[in-house]
Amino acid sequence: MKADWSVSDLISLSAGAYNHHNWGRGDWLPPYIVDVVDDGDGPESELMGRAPVRGGTQLGVIRFVDSNGAAVGPTPGCASSYIFNYYGSGGPEVDPACHPGASAVQSYRHSHYGKNRLGVNIDGEWSALFGGGRGSVLRAGIWYENSRRDLGRDWHRILDPAINFKWDERAYWHQYEWEFPQGVFKWYAEETLYFGPFELTGGLKQYLVSVSRDDQFGVDRTLDVDSDSKLLFSGGVTYETPVEGLDLFVGYAENFRAIGSNLLEVPGRSLDRLEPETASNVDVGVQYAGERVALSATLYSIDFDNRIFYLGPQTPAGPNYLIPGGGAYFNAGGIETSGVELAATVALTGRTSLYSALTLNDSKYVGTDDPLVDASQGIVPGTDVTGVPPRLWVVSLDRDGPLGGGLSAKYTASRRVSLTADWYTDAYWTVDAYVSFRGEALSDLFRSTEFSIVANNLLDTPYLSAITENAAWLGAARTISMTATVSF
Repeated sequence: MKADWSVSDLISLSAGAYNHHNWGRGDWLPPYIVDVVDDGDGPESELMGRAPVRGGTQLGVIRFVDSNGAAVGPTPGCASSYIFNYYGSGGPEVDPACHPGASAVQSYRHSHYGKNRLGVNIDGEWSALFGGGRGSVLRAGIWYENSRRDLGRDWHRILDPAINFKWDERAYWHQYEWEFPQGVFKWYAEETLYFGPFELTGGLKQYLVSVSRDDQFGVDRTLDVDSDSKLLFSGGVTYETPVEGLDLFVGYAENFRAIGSNLLEVPGRSLDRLEPETASNVDVGVQYAGERVALSATLYSIDFDNRIFYLGPQTPAGPNYLIPGGGAYFNAGGIETSGVELAATVALTGRTSLYSALTLNDSKYVGTDDPLVDASQGIVPGTDVTGVPPRLWVVSLDRDGPLGGGLSAKYTASRRVSLTADWYTDAYWTVDAYVSFRGEALSDLFRSTEFSIVANNLLDTPYLSAITENAAWLGAARTISMTATVSF
C-alpha cells in the first residue's frame, strides 16, 4: 500500500507499507538412510516409522538391510565392478551384488525454506526557490523492515526403492529447524542545489542491521550479529555547457553489504570482528541530447573492500585450529574494477530508432597480503574476476507505433570460470525480437488493448549464463511468449 500527499507546491510526502511471504521446498534423493540412533544389531529404528529424532548428528549411513531390517555390509572379499555412484565413491558398499538377499534402502530429503517480511517507508521532499528560477530540493526518508527467514531439513525413508520413490510422510530425522530474525533500519538525506549551469548533489545514508539465528530444537546456542554501516556519502556535479544539450558530470557513492544470515547457518563458526563488505565508486562522463541523436560516455572506477572469507582449520592459513565448528570468517582483500561505457541512440525516422552500447570493463582480484590465505581461496592477485566479461556490446533496432517491433543482438565476451584453472567460457551472441500491436489501429473501441510476442534467444544459441567461482549454469534456450493487455 502506498499513499502520497502534496502538502503544498513545495512540500510533498509519501508513505508505504508492504508484506511479503513465500515458502518452498528443495528435494534430494540420497541413496542411503542416515543412521541417527544406535540400534546395535537389531532392526534399524529409522525404518520402523517411529517418532522422528530431532537434531543430533549422524552415526553413519545405512545402504542395505536384511529381512529383519538390520543393517548389513558387503560380503567379505566381494569384488565390485562399481567405480562410481551418484552420491559418493563406488565399491562393494554400494553394489547390490555384494549384498545377496539384502534390500537397498534410500531417503527422500526435504529442505524447507520460508521468508516473511513486513516493512514501512516514509519519504519527504521540500523544494525552495531562489532568484532566477533556481533553487534547491531536500529529500529525506526512513525505511524499516522486520523479517524472518525459516530454514529446516527433514529426512524421510522411501517405502520401496525397488518400485518408486514414494516416501513415508513421517520423517525419521528432523536434522535442524532454524529461524533467522532480521531487522533493518535505514535513514537518508540528500540535498540538490541548482545555480547557474551547475547542479550539485550531496547525500548521507546509514543502515542499521541486526540478524540472529534461533534453534527451534534448543540444541545450538542463539547466534546474533550486528552489521551497521558507517555514514555513507554520495555526491555529484552536473555542468550544462554553453553547447545546447551537452552536459558534463561527475559522481561519487559509497555502499555496503550487510552480513547475511547465511553466515549463521553453520554452528560454531566465529563471527568475531567481522565487518560488512564495502564499496566506493566514481563516475565521470559526458552526455549529449539533440533532436535526433543522444550520446553518452562514462568512465567508472569501483573499489570493493573488506571481502568476507572463510578459513577452515584444516588449511595452513587457518587463524585458530581450536575454533569449534571448524574455522572462522574474516575480512581481507577485495576487487578493483574500472571501465568505460559508451551509448548512442539515433532516430532514423519518426518512429524507428537505433540504439547501441559498448562496455569495456577490467575487474581484478586484490590479494589479502597473506600468500597462505590467497592460496587457500584459490586467488591469484591481479587475475580476472570470475563471471565478469571484459566486453559487452548491444545493438537494437526498434519501431514504435500501432504496429511495432524490434530486433536486438548482444555480444558477451569470454569470462573466467575457475579460480584454480585456466577455464574461460566461449564468447557468444544472443538475439531477441518482439512484435507488438495496439488495438487503436483497428478502431477507437480497441485503443486500450495491446498484443505482443517476444522471442528471447531467437537463434537458440547455447551459452553459459550465471557464473560463480568454479561453477557455471547453462543459459536459457529459445523462449517465445505472448502477452495480451487490456486497460480500463
